[in-house]
Amino acid sequence: MPLAAVSLVGGCAAPTLSAQQLASVSQRCGIPEGLLSQDVEERRFLLLDPVSVASPSPEVACVNQWARRRNLRLIYIESIEEPQ
Repeated sequence: MPLAAVSLVGGCAAPTLSAQQLASVSQRCGIPEGLLSQDVEERRFLLLDPVSVASPSPEVACVNQWARRRNLRLIYIESIEEPQ
């Protein structure tokens, strides 16, 4: 039984996405290329940076839907504050 548990846990690890895969998703969803990336340490997180919208736009919803189908989580940044 422990062997089965190990194989199930191993199946949950998020794959590392290539730049080409991220560019393809960006293009399909209408996001400018280069704004979508994958977190280096937590591969299950996709980062959409920056997004200046009060509520998620159709483009963000498209990327979020794509991510959810692949057991990934989309994190989008509404604004960035520059340090003084």
